[in-house]
Amino acid sequence: MEDIVRDYLEPRVGKDALARRLEIERTRCSKNGVDSPSRRYARFICSTFLFFCKCTLLYRWGYRQFHALRITENPLRIRNLPKAFEGFRIMHLSDLHLDLDPAFTRTLVEKISQCSFDVCVMTGDYRNFLDSDDSAMLAEMRKVTEAISKHGKPVYAVMGNHDALDSVPTLESMGIRFLLNEHVVLHKPCSTGTVTRGKKDECLVIAGIDDPNVYATHDIPRALDGAPSGAPVILLSHSPSGYRDALTYDIAALLAGHLHGGQVCLPGGIMVRCRESSPRRMWKGAWQNDDGKLQGYTSTGSGGCGVPLRFFSHPEIVIHILQGND
Repeated sequence: MEDIVRDYLEPRVGKDALARRLEIERTRCSKNGVDSPSRRYARFICSTFLFFCKCTLLYRWGYRQFHALRITENPLRIRNLPKAFEGFRIMHLSDLHLDLDPAFTRTLVEKISQCSFDVCVMTGDYRNFLDSDDSAMLAEMRKVTEAISKHGKPVYAVMGNHDALDSVPTLESMGIRFLLNEHVVLHKPCSTGTVTRGKKDECLVIAGIDDPNVYATHDIPRALDGAPSGAPVILLSHSPSGYRDALTYDIAALLAGHLHGGQVCLPGGIMVRCRESSPRRMWKGAWQNDDGKLQGYTSTGSGGCGVPLRFFSHPEIVIHILQGND
């Protein structure tokens, strides 16, 4: 399987990045058959917390919050946005972890049916369990992609730190286009009703990088190679920690997830635990860098990780509505 993945993905991810990711996957995703202490510890914490919640009234409350999926509209201001893309709607899904609770797929599909959008993007973590195969996640993901396909809109995605690259061919067969240090160019008719491909005032670039956090296999220069000069770029990154490179390469906006808004928080949404190198203001919701050139949004996630529970942190589907920022 690894040879197939290498032949399929090496020209896209890059030779060095692919080798690095596959090596880390062998350890993190139990591909070597060895259960690491960190995984055993994580399972122990999750099972203990779950047992505690089931012994109290917390479980039913947390499970309801886990399924209380909101649709959030976010005005996203883009520098040099072509007029044709004013009001363009991007549906942003993140951190689905679909093998955690199959019942969640029904909740997600129902909410997707209520959304209006021009393109869908996904910012990683489609599965929950690192030490299992992808069959359960893939079965649920097929239901999600079928729901999206009813809208007739394209889907672009990046990988997260819970995802294994050998799932990409199957996921792409469902209609998802993964951006693995790659980009796509979206074209819209200009005000005269004609399209001249390559003109910066008529196109928008969506770029995607591989996980910048755990795997550190992101490569923005590779992702932007061949992109139209001067066209605004929206970057998909599993973690907001990709913001540093985004500033270097004049990215207009960064869409991320990974942190789940804390998922299990104290009252007021105060995160109990977070491993993230980006500034705290970038950990959830809308944000921008100090000079306002880089706009960003970190989703609280649509699903949840470890346990099918949320406390003081609502899951969301985000609809980004593009607006000019000139």
